[in-house]
Amino acid sequence: DVDRIAIPYDAYYYPFKFMWKMGKEYISMKKRDWNNKANIKSSTLHIVEIASTRTPSVMKKVISEGLIQHKIMGKVPPIEFVDHHLCHAITASYYSGFKSALVLIVDGSGESNCTTLYDYNDGDLKLLEKYEIPDSLGWFYAGITEYLGFQPYRSEGQTMGLAPYGKRNDEIIRKLTKIVNISKEKYSVAPEYLLAGKHTYGLHFSDLMVELLGFPRHPSEPILDIHKNIAWTAQYILEECVKKIIDNAIRKYGKNNICLAGGVAMNCKMNGSIANETLSEDIFVFPAAGDAGSSLGAACYISGDEAKINRKILDHTYYGPSFSPDE
Repeated sequence: DVDRIAIPYDAYYYPFKFMWKMGKEYISMKKRDWNNKANIKSSTLHIVEIASTRTPSVMKKVISEGLIQHKIMGKVPPIEFVDHHLCHAITASYYSGFKSALVLIVDGSGESNCTTLYDYNDGDLKLLEKYEIPDSLGWFYAGITEYLGFQPYRSEGQTMGLAPYGKRNDEIIRKLTKIVNISKEKYSVAPEYLLAGKHTYGLHFSDLMVELLGFPRHPSEPILDIHKNIAWTAQYILEECVKKIIDNAIRKYGKNNICLAGGVAMNCKMNGSIANETLSEDIFVFPAAGDAGSSLGAACYISGDEAKINRKILDHTYYGPSFSPDE
């Protein structure tokens, strides 16, 4: 019954363009006196691993083998690949109910993009601005999450939940703004504290972060005030970055309806700050803001005009099977 399969990643980007982009990035880091051979080797292997697992042939093979494992035999429908952030942007805008809005996507990364801003007008999306690798707020928050003893890309909600138990600490702010630098117009991320560099203690933060903040918390260890204050600061920095992007965009482009998606948009505290502390008039956050939801955006994209015409307000997420009280 399936005519086509849509994947919310542009797999054709990864074998060549991704390697070229990341190669330029590490040359840039080396020029910043980051010349430790172990760091360069570790980071290069990480790049190659990502690029080699997201090629069209590998992803098509995974899908075909997965179908066979579920006893679905026969010819596999055509598999199409769609830009990752565009998929997020479609979900955030098509189901918002807005005729016109600014669409902000914030996540770890998709292809080379980490944060993107789109203009949305009645079914049409236009890319306005983008932050590319390594300027990833998702990488930053995942690194802090793992440093605090939680599971990165899964337990960021625990970091968010821990943050209000902490307090402002100017010394920690000073240290973490070495990782995320916030200027008047934009932000930048120093990857040598995160995915780049040598990783003795974790996968998403480097030894350089340990030099900066001290030894990370093991999951079995108690949560101390220092951990609460680091969580508070990470949340504060995240919110300051995103609020600045939104307010600057509203002033620049003259629209104050905001749509949000991407894994970082699952941070409901940040979303509340956007609603209450920016120039926005109304906001819509796609409920499945993470990568699971981007699959719907990929399906909408390859459906073309049909998806544009049939877009509607998503006012609940109670799809799927139902169960009686007895069950």
